Amino acid sequence: MMATSYSKPTLSRRAGRAAARVWRWLVQRDSQFNEWVAAFVPSRGTALLVSCCVKFVILGLAMYVAFGVALLIATSLALIWVVSRSELETPSKPEWRDGHSGYGFYDKNEWRHDMGDTGEDS
Repeated sequence: MMATSYSKPTLSRRAGRAAARVWRWLVQRDSQFNEWVAAFVPSRGTALLVSCCVKFVILGLAMYVAFGVALLIATSLALIWVVSRSELETPSKPEWRDGHSGYGFYDKNEWRHDMGDTGEDS
């Protein structure tokens, strides 16, 4: 007798099935909500109008929250980028090294400072 092998469903197939379950659940809740609204209003048209208005309010709130979260993320990323690009280092102190004017005491701007030099030209 030959053994049969069963393949494991792929991630995309499982995600699709989960999305379908969520969609069916939402359609059922929508149907229940429409029936609940229809019980409180006199006509079917009014029930449909109230139902659509409630859905648009919920959609608007969801978009408002999503925009706020997106703005917060964009601001955070911009702040991180600015901080990473800025020079947070302390100003470099002059040091003894070889430079364009020979060995000497150079600052961060590549200017050589000799001992006893006041920086004034006569």
